[in-house]
Amino acid sequence: SEATSEITALYKQLGSIVIPIKLEDHDLLMSAVLGLPHLVNHLFLNLLRKIEIPSDLLKQANGTSFRAQSNIATSIANEDPPLYYSILADNPHTKQLLLLFINAIHEYQQILDSTQNRSLGENEFRKIMLDNKAIALQLGIDEKTARKYFVEAPLLRESDK
Repeated sequence: SEATSEITALYKQLGSIVIPIKLEDHDLLMSAVLGLPHLVNHLFLNLLRKIEIPSDLLKQANGTSFRAQSNIATSIANEDPPLYYSILADNPHTKQLLLLFINAIHEYQQILDSTQNRSLGENEFRKIMLDNKAIALQLGIDEKTARKYFVEAPLLRESDK
């Protein structure tokens, strides 16, 4: 329609990438590409706050995984709270996403608690890692590029904020 063309042109002019999808698929897609990263990164920072390790010690002891995650989480923590509350609260798929997240945590907890049979736990963890690697590859970022970003990601300092 003409209205769709006008809206598409406006968003493209603003620098957006416009992907034509069915209206009923929009909220599920947004829960994956907006909601999930925000939830995961806010939970990351929330857990850091709750375990009460001094930030200067975290900065000194950090490795590449922590540094990369901290950069993403810091960026997300500086987003507009009312906007992202609305994005999460108004999306009908957020509750489902949270339930899947909780179930995944329970799955990891069960695997890591398998102290009676460590090799079984290691095998289950290996399966999850292989499944996760498969979805990561489907996202289209090759391992070499991901590692380059991962290793070179500088930890944001107070002076960078």
